[in-house]
Amino acid sequence: MSTRFSVLIPAYNRESYLRACVDSVLAQTFKNYEIIVVDDGSTDGTKEALASYGSRITAIHQDNSGPEVARNRAATVAQGEDRVMLDRED
Repeated sequence: MSTRFSVLIPAYNRESYLRACVDSVLAQTFKNYEIIVVDDGSTDGTKEALASYGSRITAIHQDNSGPEVARNRAATVAQGEDRVMLDRED
């Protein structure tokens, strides 16, 4: 079965919000999705927080380039039929 949704999340220095955001997606009963988080050069604990999810998410790390660039980077690796943008504060 192909992946239905790709959830694209840009992240920059929002470790505490990021965990709640990712956890809310992982808590869904619908499971035909992938989560792609692009760490846009964070200097807090974002990298470590993403690593704690292991293979449940795809984490990409890049130099700080802004949320638009991070979203576009996530979209380039997305495998889902549809792409859903989700900000780390949501």
